[in-house]
Amino acid sequence: MLDQTIYLDVVPGGLPAVVNVSQFDEGSRTLHINLYASVGEFEIPAGSTAKVQGTKRDKKGFSYSAILSGTEVTCDITQNMTAISGRVYCEVVIENENNVLVSATFILAVKKAAFGDGTDISDSDLPDFYELAAQIAQDAQDAQNAAEMARQAAQEAAQFTPEGYQQMQSDLADLKVTVSDQGEQLTGEINKAVFGLERPIKRELYRKRLALQTLSGNGEYTTLQGGCYLPTTDHFLLAIVNKDNDSCILVELNKDYETVIKRVTLDLGHANDLTYNPGTGKIYVATGNTGMNANKIAVLNGATFGLENTMDLGNARAKWLVSYDNVNNRYYVLDTSYLQIYDSEWELLKQYENTYGDSYVGTGEMTAQSSFCYGGKFIGLYFVREIVSSSMSVSGIYLQMIDYDTGKVQTVAQYTPRGNADEPEFVAMVDNVGYMFGGQTYFSVSKLYFDQDKLYEFEDSIFGISTLLPENADLDDYHMPGIYFSPNTSYTAGMDNVPVTSGFTLYVLPICGNVIVQKLINTAGEIYKRILSSIQNKFLDWELIDSSVGARYEQRDRAASHTVTLNDGGACFVMLAYGNYANMYFATESGGNVYVRKFIEQLSDVEVTTKSKSAVFRRTSGNEPSLMIWKMA
Repeated sequence: MLDQTIYLDVVPGGLPAVVNVSQFDEGSRTLHINLYASVGEFEIPAGSTAKVQGTKRDKKGFSYSAILSGTEVTCDITQNMTAISGRVYCEVVIENENNVLVSATFILAVKKAAFGDGTDISDSDLPDFYELAAQIAQDAQDAQNAAEMARQAAQEAAQFTPEGYQQMQSDLADLKVTVSDQGEQLTGEINKAVFGLERPIKRELYRKRLALQTLSGNGEYTTLQGGCYLPTTDHFLLAIVNKDNDSCILVELNKDYETVIKRVTLDLGHANDLTYNPGTGKIYVATGNTGMNANKIAVLNGATFGLENTMDLGNARAKWLVSYDNVNNRYYVLDTSYLQIYDSEWELLKQYENTYGDSYVGTGEMTAQSSFCYGGKFIGLYFVREIVSSSMSVSGIYLQMIDYDTGKVQTVAQYTPRGNADEPEFVAMVDNVGYMFGGQTYFSVSKLYFDQDKLYEFEDSIFGISTLLPENADLDDYHMPGIYFSPNTSYTAGMDNVPVTSGFTLYVLPICGNVIVQKLINTAGEIYKRILSSIQNKFLDWELIDSSVGARYEQRDRAASHTVTLNDGGACFVMLAYGNYANMYFATESGGNVYVRKFIEQLSDVEVTTKSKSAVFRRTSGNEPSLMIWKMA
């Protein structure tokens, strides 16, 4: 029996403690839960009781009494608590005379275990879909029994009503088809548990406009196509192609997404997809339908990136996707017509018709971008472009997991792109994390967290919906749409290209896909904006668009008298106008007094009077003038 001690704050708002356990653990762990209050006094009166309760991922709950001694609660981890893998949210509840005094939450991170035939588990510990599977099997058997009885009845009635017999035979055939289809459909829904509801979490990491030209080192190579991860160097390999898709520059890239280790220029055609086999030390490239090596799989040296060989795999079809499955030691190749699966010696194992682009229901077209393997599963990366008012828009990103035995799409994960220009190009797996690269106008990198049982610690602190900026942040680098903040003046002091000195929130907004606008609001309520120029490829100067002075411009209709109110220490220009004539004034406020200076006079009989924080402009004769105000502060 293991003893584990955790500390829980009874004041809500903090991060819950995490206890890592294995699925079906029973009596292997005793938890000693020490309760404390981070704010105020905390005391548990005599006669109080404790219990630990929670809800598993199958929506079934549990509740167990616990031992209470002072502010320590002791309980054992039971099999019922760990029956379902994943995160189980639990709470410790202290009660006195049926009244809840305090409670505190923690998380059981249940690591998935193999399910043995002899495992002794109560019915309450099994998820609902096992019971549903059993019910499907029983329903199918009942339907078959009913069908057999109908057949016998039809034969007995044949000598009396031949037409009725034929109709019953037809109905019976329809019944068999319906029962079979329903069974397959329900079974398929049960098996769609790989990443349907638990799709990999997607988190954006990096985004920079026109970065690909810098990475390739050549202004003719600006479009990212395929890529992969190189475990021997812990670097990424990118294929950046020219506009004709008949030449590419292979870029070995550091994990800072900016430092280039090496560049090699090759004719790899479209270079649509790359995969690395650590066993052979080779990189395999799907060349697409362009270049000297079109319709082939190119084989590169994994260290030098030199071209060593090409394979047509016995056909002249364009090869678009290629992936190596290191779990099962086999290759997947998607060409124009088929998905073909090969063993380690490139001998064909299976072949399925390529209809995966047809799985999208919408007005756009699904395009295969790249592929990768994770946990012995083959996954295709797709995206959809749709036309919105004659403009192309990337409306969806999809991961399609394809079953080895059937060739069918087993499950799908869908994501919303960050702007029209963020076309995904490839996913490179590093352990349990996929790095999704995209790039044409903007070069972008996102992370996909595949391990559903792991609580990931993100690189940046997140408060609400805002991400904390680094203390040395340069706002010129923020092309990634999102919300960022600096908490106070001292934190802002070390930052560059910031229009304020106080704390602030920064909004990075994609406008119609390719245009980036930054909008900044500081703690005084001042609002600034600037745009990333597509011509200069840099941000223009910050512009103050609103502040605590209220509306900066005001226009009034004609009246004999106009009163203008100023802020403390404020200043404004005032124009009285009628027809083609106008008077201009400059007004300021200091210590409650208002001072007005006239510098243009075209209207006669205008009287100006001042009082605390305001000035009155009145025309004593003639037509009534209109008024316009421009506030400076």
